[in-house]
Parts: sequence; C-alpha cells; structure tokens
Amino acid sequence: MKGRDRYEKVRAGASIKHEPTEIVKGDGTPVSRTEAGVKFDSEKLRWDLLPFLALEDIVKVLDYGAKKYGPHNWQLVENWKPRYVSALLRHIAAYMIGEHDDKDSGLSHLAHAACNLLFLIMKEAKDKPT
Repeated sequence: MKGRDRYEKVRAGASIKHEPTEIVKGDGTPVSRTEAGVKFDSEKLRWDLLPFLALEDIVKVLDYGAKKYGPHNWQLVENWKPRYVSALLRHIAAYMIGEHDDKDSGLSHLAHAACNLLFLIMKEAKDKPT
C-alpha cells in the first residue's frame, strides 16, 4: 500500500496492520529478534545529555554579544585569559549577591558566566599542543 493510500485509510478510521520486516546483516544473514536494534555507540559522546533549555540562554548572550561587538569578536580579545576569568567571576559574584540578570543586557548572569567559561575552554583547546 502506497503512502498516500495508507494516509487516506487511516484518516477514514481504518487501522493499518504492520507486518514485521525481516532485518538482515550486511552479509545477508538474518538478524535474530534478540540482536535486532543493536547499535554500537556506547563509546560515543552522549550529546543527548546537554540541557538544551539552558543552552538557549547562553545562545541569547552570544547573540547579544555578536550584535554589540560583532560575531566571533570574543576570539580576537588580547590578554584573553585574565579578562575572561575576571568577567566570569564578576557575573558569578553578581549572581551570588542576588542579581539574576545583567543590568546591561537584561540576560542571565549565569548565562553570561557560562559564555565566558566556554570562551576560556575554547581558547585553551586552541592553544593546547596536539
């Protein structure tokens, strides 16, 4: 049954019976039901662990900075290490005394701190000998 026909039958209230599909390995041998669904990704990074809601606040800070200073301007800052550490600590200090949002941007101090931390991590990674 073609896709559009299936769609029309389901819309009309008919149920569609799904027949199990035989799964075969690359060499053509069938995969047993106990093997089906195996994926060898246990050694890969778990990107699904990222808290994407928090990342959105960080992206808002990056967007604010790109509009104010230009995209990727953070990469051009001279004497970057003490300056980004200082900015990181200023935002953490402001948060610790009860300020939630930065007065200039109106965005979260923690998101600003996270941006500064990301900048430090990125600069350290670029400067690390390979």
